[in-house]
Amino acid sequence: MKPFVFSLERVRDYKEQLLDREKIRLAALRRRREEILKRLTELNTYIEEKNQELQRLQDEGAYVSEINSLCFIIENAKEQREAALAALNKATEAVEMQRQKVIGQSQELNGFDRLKEKKLEEHKYLEMQESREIILEHLTTQIAFGGQ
Repeated sequence: MKPFVFSLERVRDYKEQLLDREKIRLAALRRRREEILKRLTELNTYIEEKNQELQRLQDEGAYVSEINSLCFIIENAKEQREAALAALNKATEAVEMQRQKVIGQSQELNGFDRLKEKKLEEHKYLEMQESREIILEHLTTQIAFGGQ
């Protein structure tokens, strides 16, 4: 009997390459999401610092122009934070969509692996059947010709 060859091996390998690419893309999207989270944390810290500075200036009796300038800076940082939150939502959606894509391709690849295992088991069974037939033929021949 000829050796076991999985006829869909090339397709399986191709699907595995696609899965690897999708995993890389997922990792990049997750990195981008983490960068946005880091930026949000920095903006929140910056806004908090500027609010404390504003409070200190108001307590000390600073000029109106200084207070207005600081208020403008705080508002600008808040707008940046809102933009970063919107980007975070988009990034989170992209990560989830890509994660679902990776799961789907992984399941498809697992299907190929299960099919390969099933075909290998069938091949082993047929090999065993063939071996039995050869042994049976050999024994029959020995019995028929007087056990030489």
